[in-house]
Amino acid sequence: MRRRVPPWAVDASIVLLSAGEYLTVRSRVEPLVAATYVLAVAALVFRRKWPVAVTLVTVPAAASGYLWLAPLAALATAAATVPARLAVYGCAALMFFAAASPKSVAEARERTVDEWAATLIGPALFSIGPTAWGQLVRTRRELAARLRELQHSKEQERRLSVEMAVVEERARLAREMHDGVSHHVSLLSMEAHLLALEATDAEARSRAERIGELGGRAVDELRDVLGVLRGTGTRERLPRLSELPGLIEASGLPVQARCSVPTEHPGLTPDRELAVYRTVQEALTNAAKHAPGSRITVSVAVVVAVSAAESVSVSSGAAELCVDVVNSPSAREGGRGGGKERQGHGLVGLRERAVRLGGSMTAGQEPDGGFAVRVRLPLPAGHSADHPPGLPAARLADRAAGHPWTAPAAGSPTAPPPDRGAPRPVPAT
Repeated sequence: MRRRVPPWAVDASIVLLSAGEYLTVRSRVEPLVAATYVLAVAALVFRRKWPVAVTLVTVPAAASGYLWLAPLAALATAAATVPARLAVYGCAALMFFAAASPKSVAEARERTVDEWAATLIGPALFSIGPTAWGQLVRTRRELAARLRELQHSKEQERRLSVEMAVVEERARLAREMHDGVSHHVSLLSMEAHLLALEATDAEARSRAERIGELGGRAVDELRDVLGVLRGTGTRERLPRLSELPGLIEASGLPVQARCSVPTEHPGLTPDRELAVYRTVQEALTNAAKHAPGSRITVSVAVVVAVSAAESVSVSSGAAELCVDVVNSPSAREGGRGGGKERQGHGLVGLRERAVRLGGSMTAGQEPDGGFAVRVRLPLPAGHSADHPPGLPAARLADRAAGHPWTAPAAGSPTAPPPDRGAPRPVPAT
């Protein structure tokens, strides 16, 4: 890329050259004419700010016929920067007449036609040349600006085309999901309700009712997701952190859950809450699929990480939202934790969701043969934990609803009764 000369360097060069030209002729001119030269050279400093005024100041110097650089530079600057062409042409005409006018009436009478023609060539070039050069520079700048505008318009049009393609693709995905997945899940829910009505065994009836309930919730959540894809829905109905107890209870798995993060925590944005919910949902689904009968531990906490040498308050640390879902080895199939089989799209989606929020996700087998999914999400600056740095918060089971909670394993005598009134989405399969 060609380096441009700084404007101040150009201005300094023109002033120095004009001053040098003045020094070569100062001994041949009268003091009054020399004063007009000095004024013209000094005025060049302001030629970019007041181009027309500086051009008028240099006209007397042009009339003497000795000083050329200052009037040329002033007229060229006016032609390049002044948008009013009439003012520029007026300055050029004034410069021409000042340079072409004879010194006296007697001199004008003595000139022949050939002498007049030869005399006018210089002033004509003196006025036309800088004007044409300045307008060429101005036209080039305008063309460059229009080219940039055209490139910007093309780039904006390209972005709009990409956005339109994304919207159309999202609408297509929404249609496919509605016509395929929603249809089959609805049929599954209806069959489960019919099975519950026809079942004679109490356990079979209970399982069928649970399948039908989960299918209905899956259809509701799918409908919300389709609304977001089509751009006609909102994210308000998507799962939040407060719905984790319902998700865990509805799973029917032996889960020991602990959450020490108040739902009104200032760092809990909707995206982070949804990421926590999806992490627990996917991990519970994988545990049920790959490690049936295993014991599961769910932990959600805010941790502040500071160095041991620091003696600072908690608010100065970098807070992270930590989600850990760990299951023991399966009680079946030789006690495997199911780690090798968990390579589907679910864990990939969790990792992408965590990275998009600036965090990380790790998943792998534990030393005892179990499997762990761990997600770390940084909280916005200024939002810290409510417990000592570097340690998870204590269990707060006695808080009111919407505050941190601790839930024993599902199905135990101390397990909290499910809230049937609140909608709870079903784990993904």
